[in-house]
Formats: sequence, C-alpha cells, structure tokens
Amino acid sequence: MGTLILNSLEIRRFRAFDHLQIKHLGRVNLIVGKNNVGKSNLLEALQLYARTASAQTIISEVMETSKEIRQPSKEITCVLVPANGLNREKIIELWDGIALAGLEGEVLNALRFIAPGVEGLKLVSTPTYNGERDLVVNLASADEPLPLHSLGNGIWRILGIALALMNAKEGILLIDEFENGLYYSVQPDLWRFIFRLARSLDVQVFATTHSWDCIEAFQKGAIEDHQEEGLLIRLESKKGEKGVTLYSERDFTIATREHIEVR
Repeated sequence: MGTLILNSLEIRRFRAFDHLQIKHLGRVNLIVGKNNVGKSNLLEALQLYARTASAQTIISEVMETSKEIRQPSKEITCVLVPANGLNREKIIELWDGIALAGLEGEVLNALRFIAPGVEGLKLVSTPTYNGERDLVVNLASADEPLPLHSLGNGIWRILGIALALMNAKEGILLIDEFENGLYYSVQPDLWRFIFRLARSLDVQVFATTHSWDCIEAFQKGAIEDHQEEGLLIRLESKKGEKGVTLYSERDFTIATREHIEVR
C-alpha cells in the first residue's frame, strides 16, 4: 500500500462547512449523503487545496468567499470529472496527456466494459469539427471507424473517467456523481479498474454518488482489492452542523448485504 496524499482532512469555514473533520481517508473514497449536504463542496475544497495558486489567486479567493484558504506545501496534480462529464476538448487534452505513457491499452480495456468489440481508438481530423481532431473508434463489427460519441453517453463517461485517472498520476482524482450515464451492470468493472490503476499510478480517488447501485458496485471493487483501502464517507447535517460517518470495507459490506441504508 503506497503513501496517501491525504490521510485525513479538516475543512473550516468553506462553502457549506463551518467545520468538517474526516479523521481517516482511504486510497479510494466514495462520498454519500442527502442533497445539499455538501458532497460537491467537499470535492471543490479538495480541488482548491491541490491547486498551486499564486499569491494573487489566494487573495482573490479569500476576498470572494471570506474564507481561510491554505496552500499545499507542493504542487498536487488534481483532475476533476464533473457530474455532467468532460467536454470533447478536455477529453482530447487528456488523451494527449497519456500519449507517451503507454496507457492506451488500459483505455481500450475500460471502453470494452460497454463495447466489447473495441479494437482501437485514435484522433483524426474530421469535417464535423471543421478539420479539428475528434476521437474515432475501430470496432470488430464495423468496416469503418466510427465517431466515439456515436456509441452513446456511457462510453464517453467511461473514457473521461479512465483518462482523468491516468492523468492524475501521483495526485488526486475527483469524480462528481460517479453513476451518471452508467448502467448499473457496468459499474463493478469500472470500480475494479479504478482500484487497480489507483494503486499502480499512486492516485487517491474521491467520488460522490446518490446511487445504491454505485455503492454496491464500489463494495465489490473494494472487497476484491486486498492491497488498498476503500472507504465510504457519509456526510450528514444535524441541527445545522455537518458531520461524518465512516464505513470501513467490512462495515459497508455488511450494509450492502443487509440492505442497510447508508446514503
């Protein structure tokens, strides 16, 4: 088990949080809780922490929010996959980011969770975008390459998560509303993929969800990975104060088996 960037987390006077303390974090962390409890705010705080900001940026943030913001001691790579997914330009940027890393095969492995016949993926200039580059995919069942987006939102979502993970090497990956665009039966394989690559690339992962299917899929990925810890983090609001309940792999295995509500 590698060294984590964050073993614990404390947030003071930021967005929805007056004071939030999470005393323990895992390699892969799934954040749950009711609407407006602060799940996305937690990702925002992590992203802001990881950013190597100039003094002027720090001053600007403080003036805008009237909050105390502390810089990390060194630059931390941090990649965010928003709830509505990554746009084409960002996907292409991330694809370029792994071009020399020898990880193209892992991208294809991820795409095959939805499209088992995927044989190749490449960037080409297309008239659709006035000669700008677009991703096309080779399928065993098709004579000609197809635009990747023609295969649906799910495969685009998986591609975004896979590329973000690979570009977050030795850093932090943030995924908001993990389940968006993903059929429930695909999610266990994707979580296994995330656990495996998070370990090999030394990435710490934080994702949010509203979905019980996502929690069950996360449990399967976590319990099968014996080297890295998966942690379920439940944010709660009691009498206007934010609190946290942590579920270890054993805890949320029992919860999913017994259908105990943890969302």
